[in-house]
Amino acid sequence: MKKFLLAHIIIEGLGGLILFFYPELLYYQGTPQTLAFPIIKLYSLIAISFSLAYLFVYLSVEEHSKLFLQFYLLAMGFQLFITFQCYGMLNTGYISHQGAMYTHLAAFIILTIGYFLHRFDTNN
Repeated sequence: MKKFLLAHIIIEGLGGLILFFYPELLYYQGTPQTLAFPIIKLYSLIAISFSLAYLFVYLSVEEHSKLFLQFYLLAMGFQLFITFQCYGMLNTGYISHQGAMYTHLAAFIILTIGYFLHRFDTNN
């Protein structure tokens, strides 16, 4: 499960860094709404902080502990909720590119695969 969490850390950290320096990428092939740039930068800082917090969990919490599983499920929920939010922004026309939604959906799927591989692992 740790390698799946590491994939989540990398995706979230890189995404946060990219959006912080290039917030207009959220509006790829669309008209950027410059008033939203501070909010996008705030989200990117939260994503970077989230990935750093999970890096500490990855490094210091034992994989088969209940605490690790709770943090892992929290990461899954975060990705799912952000996917729903991006889907809503697409439907309302706030953003026109589906990249953010599919990135968070891919991260959720990666974490879900890791969760089910761990839950049904008979070597525990």
